[in-house]
Amino acid sequence: MTSMTSSIRPKYALFTLLFLTVAVGAAGSAIAATYHVDWDTGQDAPGRGSEQNPWKTPWYAAGQVGPGDTVIIHAKDDGSVYFNDGKPVLPLGTPNTTWKAARGEKVWLSLTNDRTTSYWKANGKGGTTVSIHADHVTLDGFYVWGSVSVSHQGDGALIVNCDLSGGPDYQGFPAALRLSGENGGNWDVPDGVTIRNCRIHDNLKAFEQGPNNDSALLIYSSRNTTVEYCEFYNTLLHAIQIKARSDKETIRFNYFHDVPSAIEGGSSGPKDWVRIHNNVFVNAGAGVGPHQSAPNGFFVYNNTFINCRRDIYWWFSGGRLSFFNNIHYHADGGGNYQRIDEKWNAGLYTYQNHNDYFTASGSTRWYMNYADRASDLASWQAYLKAEGAGPEAGEQNSKSYDPGFVNASGKFEKPEDFKRKTYPKDGRGGEWPAVMGAYVTGDETVGPLPRRPASGT
Repeated sequence: MTSMTSSIRPKYALFTLLFLTVAVGAAGSAIAATYHVDWDTGQDAPGRGSEQNPWKTPWYAAGQVGPGDTVIIHAKDDGSVYFNDGKPVLPLGTPNTTWKAARGEKVWLSLTNDRTTSYWKANGKGGTTVSIHADHVTLDGFYVWGSVSVSHQGDGALIVNCDLSGGPDYQGFPAALRLSGENGGNWDVPDGVTIRNCRIHDNLKAFEQGPNNDSALLIYSSRNTTVEYCEFYNTLLHAIQIKARSDKETIRFNYFHDVPSAIEGGSSGPKDWVRIHNNVFVNAGAGVGPHQSAPNGFFVYNNTFINCRRDIYWWFSGGRLSFFNNIHYHADGGGNYQRIDEKWNAGLYTYQNHNDYFTASGSTRWYMNYADRASDLASWQAYLKAEGAGPEAGEQNSKSYDPGFVNASGKFEKPEDFKRKTYPKDGRGGEWPAVMGAYVTGDETVGPLPRRPASGT
């Protein structure tokens, strides 16, 4: 490999100089380089890859780079997609590499030769548009149609500033983005993946997998995943499904709107130490559904639920659940604050308290143990007490008052509409912020950050 445009990191400069002194002729093997791909001016041939003489295709570039390298991919002049005849456009198997869309350019990667059709439906088999199967790979700023897949070999992957839609992947799952572990006994899963500042939407049907797997982001076994500052909308079913065995997952500062289901715990194994906080959910058929067991904890706190048909729902087989500091707001009523189709018991909750339940008009209900239990907070509290809930699980400090949203646009349609005029300290204190709802300070960001598209040069 010959580096075309080198950029030696300062703290490694001395090391690199010494290496080159004793390894003259290694032709850049120890130097991090920046390469370019341009369909319109490039050529896939050795000795190319510079900005002046770029490669032509991303899949060729993927086989040429070394650890530490960065590849800038430029948009096609006619605006069409990068397409590799149904094979991955970016098969990323080299660790510590960074792949960026060129600054200010809309770079499309597609499993099909367009941005609408399903490869599975057209060909009877699946595939991935981007396959990450090496540690510490960064994907920055692309528009992807199809599926981005992170395997158990993709520890530390960073997916940032991307617009992801479509699917399915090679197993027929519909996910626009999928994290998957090995099915063996060692529980080898992607560890430390971060998904930040992305828009994830319009996923496809789960061919041969059943409708419950219609998920835009499918976390099918992972550890220490962080999903933050993303926007999810127009999903076929779940915006996020955490399925199989997953541990220490964090979902925070995201904006979910116009989805049948926002976050589902899924089946096939325990979801433990999951934290879902400071998100906004609006016009969702269902907000958060833990499902299955959480031996040590499933925490849902400081979220804002607006006009969701079911804010919290599950069939749950055991574990420790905590719900607190959430705002549940219904403008017209007709939904359920909680709908639980499983026998509730007082030991199920580690903490359920300090929530605000408010309906501007109409009737909003609590549904528990296969029946409608309450239409106002006092009745709900009385029901929980009768079922044996103690002070930490009986909603004794929960409120029912108008949270005072700014609603700047005149509609509940932007994250900033859910900031509050005041921030009363009426939530759970201690290690958690005492303010209810997603906005703690009034300056807090929820949903995609303003810096899009990517920072490619």
